[in-house]
Amino acid sequence: MAQDSISILKKYQINITRPRVLILDAFMHAHRSLDQQYFLQKAEYGFNRTTIFRALKTLTEKKIIYRVSADGSSKYIYLQDVVNHSRMSEHSSFVCTGCGKAILIDTIEVPKLKIPKGFTKQDMEIIIRGICPTCNL
Repeated sequence: MAQDSISILKKYQINITRPRVLILDAFMHAHRSLDQQYFLQKAEYGFNRTTIFRALKTLTEKKIIYRVSADGSSKYIYLQDVVNHSRMSEHSSFVCTGCGKAILIDTIEVPKLKIPKGFTKQDMEIIIRGICPTCNL
């Protein structure tokens, strides 16, 4: 799978570094949202907080992963299944209050809001909090 991660990094013209390859590879294997703590707790990564933060920031800026704010922390979602993820300035997310899992919801249309005069909207995020099927058992 590391070869797939390297191909993605090349496609987005991102310098190939061990942390970026391993972090992207983790997202491709996980099939769920991950956070910075995940990488800090896994001994096999051995990266410090700054290295992880920078790798996640780069992958987010290139829209390979997406950051969801969830109760004071950030969850990151791999955008493999999102069709138009390069234009995702408005979206909806579901965050499980049980396990913290976050997913993007592409079936909910973001409402059109009238912005007050003089203000400029940059992006919009709707976060739905609840219980995922696993925690609901």
